[in-house]
Amino acid sequence: MKILMLGNSFSIKNDLPETLAELLGAEVTANAKGGAMLSEQADPETEIGAAAEKALTKNKWDYVILQDDSSGSFMDRETFMKSVEALCKRIRGNGAVPVLYETWPYRRGDR
Repeated sequence: MKILMLGNSFSIKNDLPETLAELLGAEVTANAKGGAMLSEQADPETEIGAAAEKALTKNKWDYVILQDDSSGSFMDRETFMKSVEALCKRIRGNGAVPVLYETWPYRRGDR
């Protein structure tokens, strides 16, 4: 099983890709950077978006895990939904199953 993780620091902290690989006996690759939003992953004009596009066109995946900034899904719902829709279209075009992994939101002023 091959899994691609598109996200930010929450996707890679505490050795999450390695832990997931060990638990599932899978090959797990992460395309993530601290603070990244799914809108960046969906935009091939950004560095991380170009890497996501390359990963989705050059490799075959079974699952692609999408993880947005912890407040992205409710602070800018329209951008979040457009990004998820665009990424899911590319992921399904790759023959993979998209999986949405969201984390807890920060309270206002906690950042």
